[in-house]
Amino acid sequence: MADDDDDYYSNPTKFFAALQAANPYLPRPEFPSLNDVKKKAVLMSQAIFKDWNALHRILDLHEETIRKRWMKKNVRQRQTILQAAYPAIPSQHRPDFRALEHESFNQRRNGSQFRDIYLLPELNLEDLSKPRNLLILLNSRGRNLPDVFSHYDLEKVKLGRTGQAIVPSFINECTMYLTGQKDAEGYGQVVGWEENDDAFDDLMNGIGLQPGEGIIALEAQQKMLSFLLKCANSIIHDLPLDGPSLPEPPPFEDSLVELELSSIAAYATGTSFRIPIQFDIYYLKQLAQTRVYQAQDHIWSLREDPSYFREVVLDFSEHRLENLVTAQGVRHPKLNTPAFWEEVFLSVIIDAYGSAASWTILKGQLDALEVLRDKHEISTNRPLPEEYDKSLSLLQHFLTQFMKGPIIDLKKGAFGSPPLRRYFFRLPQDPHTTMIAAYSKPVAQLPNQPKIIPLINRLFDEEQCFLMGRHNVLDEIDRVIRTEKRESDRVTPWILNQLAEMSIVSEFLRQLDFHQPRIGFNHPVQEEEQFKWFENIIKPVATFFIPVNSQGHLGVASLGTPKPGRFVYPIHKKLTEVTVGQIRKAEAELDAFWAKADSVMKSRIGITINEKLKEYIGERKVERMPEWVQIKLPTTDSKASPTNQPRAGESTPDVLDQFALLNLEKRTEATVQQDVLKTVRKEKVKTRGIASQDLSSGATISIQALSKTSANTAPGATLTPTSIHVPRRAYETFSRVFYIPSADRIPGEVSWSDFLHAMTSAGCSAKRLMGSAWIFSSTKHFSSDAGAGPNAELGSTRSIIFHEPHPAANIPFNHLRKHGRRLSRRWGWSISKFAVGS
Repeated sequence: MADDDDDYYSNPTKFFAALQAANPYLPRPEFPSLNDVKKKAVLMSQAIFKDWNALHRILDLHEETIRKRWMKKNVRQRQTILQAAYPAIPSQHRPDFRALEHESFNQRRNGSQFRDIYLLPELNLEDLSKPRNLLILLNSRGRNLPDVFSHYDLEKVKLGRTGQAIVPSFINECTMYLTGQKDAEGYGQVVGWEENDDAFDDLMNGIGLQPGEGIIALEAQQKMLSFLLKCANSIIHDLPLDGPSLPEPPPFEDSLVELELSSIAAYATGTSFRIPIQFDIYYLKQLAQTRVYQAQDHIWSLREDPSYFREVVLDFSEHRLENLVTAQGVRHPKLNTPAFWEEVFLSVIIDAYGSAASWTILKGQLDALEVLRDKHEISTNRPLPEEYDKSLSLLQHFLTQFMKGPIIDLKKGAFGSPPLRRYFFRLPQDPHTTMIAAYSKPVAQLPNQPKIIPLINRLFDEEQCFLMGRHNVLDEIDRVIRTEKRESDRVTPWILNQLAEMSIVSEFLRQLDFHQPRIGFNHPVQEEEQFKWFENIIKPVATFFIPVNSQGHLGVASLGTPKPGRFVYPIHKKLTEVTVGQIRKAEAELDAFWAKADSVMKSRIGITINEKLKEYIGERKVERMPEWVQIKLPTTDSKASPTNQPRAGESTPDVLDQFALLNLEKRTEATVQQDVLKTVRKEKVKTRGIASQDLSSGATISIQALSKTSANTAPGATLTPTSIHVPRRAYETFSRVFYIPSADRIPGEVSWSDFLHAMTSAGCSAKRLMGSAWIFSSTKHFSSDAGAGPNAELGSTRSIIFHEPHPAANIPFNHLRKHGRRLSRRWGWSISKFAVGS
């Protein structure tokens, strides 16, 4: 019996057969001999370097010509070249998801007809027929040796491996080396554990690969280089392949509007054609810092702007499972009651402050990691230093916990949203719990269930996300929303916000999951240590949220429920005595809500939320509309210019000037008029000041608002002379973004395309993150002090996130006005920084 047991553990065929007997759905690997694997690796390595050398030589001679010729070709001509090099090239982005849908599980495991698609998901007509992607791919693959891409080429096959269309063969007790191997002789070398004492550790650290996995990476690289060589030869078919080498053309500058990669998820999961970056801490810090600022702006807008507060509260109320009916058509007993609104308000507050705290903590961890990385020499060919390795493990744990937030929010809100709630029922409410259970309606009642529903459900399934990669699922969701209007119409801006948050956190986790060398092998952090560390790092936040959330409602429903007539904020209208009164009334209603909420929260923990979490939310003054001041119209004065005098019923210059400070947000039906703008006349500014509440301290201050800067300049920002010259179209857009009220101008909406044009005309790059979220980055045109402080951004690059309107094409005025406020605060921009010019 002992001999049989020994044979069982030393014989992989018997071992896997026993596993299959217990679970027939497990992968079924092949068991080639070591000699066969070594021979196969040698042949593949030789083919790879043969094609690489040929491609490298072509680029040495003709890369600039290839670029010029390719850019001149139209889409049809490009597709002809791509199809000649790869006759079966799929048409759509992420074709591996399409392949997964077109074969059954048994068909895949018995020999998928889509093997090449799983191996090379980035090769498709949609992505490669765009102007630059093929050129970037040629440059990265032809100018860098194959080992640079070895781990990436295995990572991108994850969907094929999960679906068992591709199963690595199993070769026991040896390690294959790709990383760091620079020639055909060493590339793909297989070393037995008995031959080299480090071979096992190298496999576990991720320095080496299990040979079966290495063969998959080699196969993907061989087919990739063969394809690229055919494309290159086709483009320069009439040119000689000898002569002196020419200098490498300059690298492509990042597009101002990055449309060739559809989202952050797409960038991460197979449509990145550049060199894989090893844990891009600079980029991750930029994302984290930008989210810190966005979360802080959200908090202060909730306190300052009645229309924004109303919009957010209504959004949260519309994305709850209480909105579902039972199979018998019964509504939830709590819907729209004071208790319902109390829970909505708690959700809004905890979500806002929790997000700011989480991103600030994450940014601090990245700062500490950067210090450690600079301290140690990190190499993909050596184990990680202990303190750096442990810090990465703890960051990974923090992000895993962080990800639970948007997942829970999406679970609670997505299927209760107005477009999707018709596809779900709610179980009758159990009186002994506040939990609400929802389930899909029977298939007979859902002949055309939206594609987005099963995709969102995948995000909730941790096993599916582990097997497929959450970033892959997010990328597929993004593709469906981007390309299918019917699906896009079923996704609300609230859902898009949750997906964008999840996508950013997922990118952090993806980079850590595929970090080389592997995190935590040599210096594992025990689970108990991880949880203790996590509890300690979030303690300042937990000591506030736990008592506030656990002690019940705040008693603010009577003050905050957005009933008709409350929070009416007519900022889209000219300032008159009536409109100023309505604005002041709405602001007073919002102040009353926050005064009550702050008082109740302080009674529970002994301190206000702003004081408790001031290191996460920053300090800011909440600005308010001054009282209406009626001036006496002048009598006959022939010298007075009538254009400089207010008409009866209109606001005084003092009110107009102070009004320009506010975060004025209310949607208007007026749209941008494509006419020539009048030059904005600079008014002499009064210095009487306006009342402004500092809700973090309860003090009342006087702001000498416009005595030194323009109306839209952030406090502390120092304006330079006009230095940003933009086309007239962009200037017209910025005049709406930085709108200054006047008697003869009405604010309007701006199309998203006009906003993109304006931002890129001002020197910003623009890239989609996920869903509706875009990140705009710039390295110039900042006022000296704008955005300065403990959260100052990296180097000279500053970034800001704005959301594309959905489903409308135009940015409503209330959102546009908030965009202007944020650009003023973060970058020191105002309309005075712009001028019409080339």
